[in-house]
Amino acid sequence: MAEPRHSASVLVIVGHGAAGQPASRHSVEALAAVLSRRGLFADVRAAFLKVPPFLADVLESVQDRKVCVVPHLSAEGVVGAEALPAALRESGDRIVVCKASGTHPDVARLAARRVDELCAVAALDPARLGILVAGHGTPRNPDSATRVRALADALKTSGAATAAALIEEPPLIDQWDRLLVQPDIAVIPLLMAEGRHGGGAVARMLGIGENDPGLSALKEEKPFAGPFALKGRRVWLLRPLGTDPAFADIILARASEAED
Repeated sequence: MAEPRHSASVLVIVGHGAAGQPASRHSVEALAAVLSRRGLFADVRAAFLKVPPFLADVLESVQDRKVCVVPHLSAEGVVGAEALPAALRESGDRIVVCKASGTHPDVARLAARRVDELCAVAALDPARLGILVAGHGTPRNPDSATRVRALADALKTSGAATAAALIEEPPLIDQWDRLLVQPDIAVIPLLMAEGRHGGGAVARMLGIGENDPGLSALKEEKPFAGPFALKGRRVWLLRPLGTDPAFADIILARASEAED
């Protein structure tokens, strides 16, 4: 089936971004490059809320065009419900804002594929594997935690043992050993970039040292790092889901929904 064309529109993929964390930009920039090469839009841009190129500046640079904004976020949460609307306050009706990429149903299929790939490469028995879906969570907005739990529940439908854990609210990621009893643990961060949380906080809360050489696999953009020997278990840490190139199709689906 041919991909739908949006030749009259500019696609802007917007991420959070974090000052002093160059890796927080990489996933959005990579997805923008992938979709630009497909030639389905008049232009494809990457933009951010916290670091340049800022969303407001990117929108101003294409001010005479119809623009489709897809937030590359794991949830509608604080960023999607507060920071993004604030950045778009004076954008006008030429801007179509799509649902967050991380809330799309295909995210569960993507996560399941990543677990299957880990099992194949590491020769793991799925019956002995526990899956920890790790996310941000925040008391300021329940949607962040809700999305993490929903992904854990979706993976559970295949018979896998799953649990959800969070950075900023209970159950915290550092309680992972109380949430799962399996000898092998796969940790899937429902985060959209590596940055401060995806590249550091999750590993630290699992008990992996900041300078552990095993983490070099993630810096080399390999799909997972491990196994790490933690609390009598073997733990594998996958790259944040939002870094997967398959999100290009999810972003395209979100843009198509908005234009239907």
